Amino acid sequence: MDYQTVSYKIKNGDYKSKLDYPAKFTKPQMPSFNQTAAAAREFADKLEHWEKNEAEYKRLRAEYNADVSRLEQVVFKSDLEAAHDLADHPKKDLLWAKAWGQGHSSGLSDVLYWYSDLAELL
Repeated sequence: MDYQTVSYKIKNGDYKSKLDYPAKFTKPQMPSFNQTAAAAREFADKLEHWEKNEAEYKRLRAEYNADVSRLEQVVFKSDLEAAHDLADHPKKDLLWAKAWGQGHSSGLSDVLYWYSDLAELL
């Protein structure tokens, strides 16, 4: 693997999760005026339904975040190490931390740039 291959994989979306980001439901709000027992029961039913949806949302979001983390922190990192022949280098994790810290807020292309730039020092 080389720099161009990793760059292509970034542009191709190979490091993006194939899972859809879960949709979050809006928590129901109980109106504070003219409450009747029926309205309170209806609100309680809506709140119970929301709580079930919220638990499912949190489970799906954790699954999505785990997939994103695996793709970025394991697959992308190992591809960078392979592209720069650093898979067995003792300072590869330090290099990754520096490149990730400098570039991840701007996207994986910037992480690739910083990794490649800093890899020359090893």
